[in-house]
Amino acid sequence: MRPKGGSQNAPLFCLLSYFSASNVSIVTLLACVLLTAAGVAGTIGTFSRRSVAATLCGVAVLALLGGCLSVAALGTPFEQELRWWVTISAIASATMGGGPVVQATLKLALRKDPAPAGEALPATVWIGMIERFGFVLALLLGLPEVAAILLGIKALGQYTSSSNHVPAMRILGTLTSISWALICFAVVAMGFPQ
Repeated sequence: MRPKGGSQNAPLFCLLSYFSASNVSIVTLLACVLLTAAGVAGTIGTFSRRSVAATLCGVAVLALLGGCLSVAALGTPFEQELRWWVTISAIASATMGGGPVVQATLKLALRKDPAPAGEALPATVWIGMIERFGFVLALLLGLPEVAAILLGIKALGQYTSSSNHVPAMRILGTLTSISWALICFAVVAMGFPQ
């Protein structure tokens, strides 16, 4: 049974027929799509040069992950067939989505741009992405002690490098970042209960 209209609809038709033939529930598929969209919005927000765009992406990422948590909280376990998609999307959302969420949080807390031009540490964005990636990966691998070590390293680094910055802002950013990674982990943990 081929779709009418030629081959332009063939990839979509194949994808839809795969999911309808494989007993994948709409709950699992919705969680995958929401997590993937959160990762994409986070990537756009992370590399956006405009403060307003980054803040909007942060809000969008929060809404998308909130929707995904709601889907996971329904109590219907996700199908194992798509565990790879959920896991990779959770890692991507934790890694890339945390930056815009931290920026939005700091902007709300300070009521101004959290990192005016020239005042940000040189590798802050990359350090945050690697921190969230390592944190959620350690939790997914069942190594909470590694996650605790990463948090300790980050806290020490923030304490020693904050000579001209407000330490409270750095601590708020770190806690927001780690909380974001934990929320991404919670989607996987709730969707695939042990």
